Formats: sequence, C-alpha cells, structure tokens
Amino acid sequence: MSWLDPPQWLLLALISVVVLHLLLPTARVVPRGCFWGCASLAVLGFVLAQMASRQMVRAALSTEFGATPASLLSEGCFAFSRNPMYLGMLLLLFGEAAMLGTLGALLPVPVFFLGLQLRYVPDEEQRLQEAFGASWVEYSRRVRRWI
Repeated sequence: MSWLDPPQWLLLALISVVVLHLLLPTARVVPRGCFWGCASLAVLGFVLAQMASRQMVRAALSTEFGATPASLLSEGCFAFSRNPMYLGMLLLLFGEAAMLGTLGALLPVPVFFLGLQLRYVPDEEQRLQEAFGASWVEYSRRVRRWI
C-alpha cells in the first residue's frame, strides 16, 4: 500500500471527522460550551503548521515528505518541537473533531497520530540522522518530538 503524504493524510482525516460525526453521532464527549475553545485550538494548529512551513521555505528547505534534508532547523518553531508542522496538523484535526464533539468525530484523531508517529516521523528522523549525525542527536536530545 502506498502512503499518502502528510497533507493528504490530514485532508483524509479532516473529511473522516465530519463523515464519522454524521454517521456515528452517538455520545457527545465534548460539551457544546467548549466550541470556541476547540475552534481556537484548530486555528492554533493551522497557524503553527503554516509558521513551520514558512520557516522551512525561508530557509530554502523542501516541505515535501521524503525530500533529502539540506539543513537542520533548530530555531523558531523547531526550537520547541522537532515536528511543528505535524503538531499543527494534529491540533487542527483535534480541534475540528472536538468542535463537533461526538465520539465518532474523535475516532480519526488517534489514527492520524499513530500514522504520524509510526510511519512519517521515524522515516524523517532516520533521514535526518543520516544527514546530520551528531548534530541531529544533540538536537533530538534537546528538543522533544512533539512538545
């Protein structure tokens, strides 16, 4: 099976949230009163992912999954998370699911997280380790994978 790139995987997950909310509107697990807080979380996730993407573009780095890393970013968003774009995507997805508030809507969130954690992140970290060696090891010891 061929894997989707992370933005495509995110789009599929965002659509799945809405579809599962409509198909499985079972238990409401997030109170309606939390809607604006959840919306804020989704916006925060979008902004974080965009900031990290722009930081990579400014550094003349490719944002394409699987691209050969040209340099190791450790400033800006990358100073507090080794994966700020993925973290932003996850916050966006969770915020959307929590806005809808049903158990069905929340089901894609752990699946998306596991896809990132088990497929995308290890591949990227392997390429970074190969490209930057000791610099990568020091960075990965200093900065957490997520937050």
